[in-house]
Amino acid sequence: MTQGDHLGVLRIDFGGDDDKLRHVSWEERFDTFDSRKLNFIYQEQRSDGTQSNFFRLENPNREDA
Repeated sequence: MTQGDHLGVLRIDFGGDDDKLRHVSWEERFDTFDSRKLNFIYQEQRSDGTQSNFFRLENPNREDA
């Protein structure tokens, strides 16, 4: 979702086809992560070895982080 000239809510689409989401370039995504000081934390595999879609975006400067 965009708000003016910057990204609004960030959502990650793991290979889905949601036409309500606007796909953005890697450059735009990284610029947004940098400007919001976000860390992308993810899990590649679950403990049983299957693929995981778990992730979170974290800002270490937030009071509640």
